[in-house]
Amino acid sequence: MNETIDYLLNRTSVRHYVNNYKLSSYNKERIIRAAKQAPTWMNGQNYSMILFEDKVKDTLCEILEKNGQISNAKLISQSSLFILFCIDYHLYTVNGTKFNFEGEIEPVLISTTDLSLAAENAVIAAESLELGSCVIGGVRRISKELIEMFNLPHYIFPFIGVSIGKPSKTKQKPKPRLDDRINVFQAEDFQVNRTVDDINQYYENLKEYAFDNHYQTSHWLKRFETYYSEKNYSEDTKDILKQQKLI
Repeated sequence: MNETIDYLLNRTSVRHYVNNYKLSSYNKERIIRAAKQAPTWMNGQNYSMILFEDKVKDTLCEILEKNGQISNAKLISQSSLFILFCIDYHLYTVNGTKFNFEGEIEPVLISTTDLSLAAENAVIAAESLELGSCVIGGVRRISKELIEMFNLPHYIFPFIGVSIGKPSKTKQKPKPRLDDRINVFQAEDFQVNRTVDDINQYYENLKEYAFDNHYQTSHWLKRFETYYSEKNYSEDTKDILKQQKLI
């Protein structure tokens, strides 16, 4: 099999790392370079990366713990490197240009698309170096604290993070994905014919995977019904995006 495709097909999130494993400067530089070579709209590169290692990483973990994110704090603490990817239109203002994004959504969509592609490149680069990674969206729950921590100017917003380190356990097999008939369509005969049976079959696949890996899982669809109906995501995101003049 093609080596790159092999990495992609076998990639899985890693949440346990070898403590005190030091990432070489060379490998760190290669991961960053790979991230920055991701596709970017009009070569805009409207995102930035903040690198956390050693003591400043410990400070980040303390903030996470204070905000109830114990599991995220633990895995970031064990990791060698944590990369915080930020929406960043501030670099467009250094020559005095003023932007008015009030009421707009496209700038945020453009930047989050670009930074997500960069984050994925970092993930695959880490895989190629026999390292593990985990993408963490929970940083948005502490976006206010991060903005204060770094005194982030307007037009910058912490969006997602990627932890990278040496796996301390044998990596699990990749988690099953939805069957192609549910979310892959031929354009010439596009039809959405999803059924409850399709979802239940997928849940059975996930239950089997969970059993093989010694844990229990809740119903896949009900999990998201609960998440969105109870609004378990950060309630401050919209206000902070406004504060940062991004919407």
